[in-house]
Amino acid sequence: MNLRKLLMGRAKFEKRRIMRKERRSEPRWRVEYLATIVSREGSPKYCTVTEMSDGGVRLNAIIYRVPEQFGLRLIGQAMPKCYKVIWRHGRNVGAKLIDSAALAETDRAKILAT
Repeated sequence: MNLRKLLMGRAKFEKRRIMRKERRSEPRWRVEYLATIVSREGSPKYCTVTEMSDGGVRLNAIIYRVPEQFGLRLIGQAMPKCYKVIWRHGRNVGAKLIDSAALAETDRAKILAT
């Protein structure tokens, strides 16, 4: 293989790696948790949580569209936490934890109504 091509390929790889610098303010953890999305838009639906942090989650919902605001209950948890969708990429969704205290009680009830 040509040395020039090899070095050019390495430079492109290094550039991509630099461009992917972490922008999150909180550390995240890779996980595989089964969870339930609850919202006023119908019956609870299952999803897989693939990443978690103190401020949000990344989840994978295969068959349905995740609502803009929803409750997420990990299997084994009693109460769901409220989240708001920040980004979508195919089946993957990034959501930010909404401060429950900041939500009006009626809004929280609408999101978590099943």
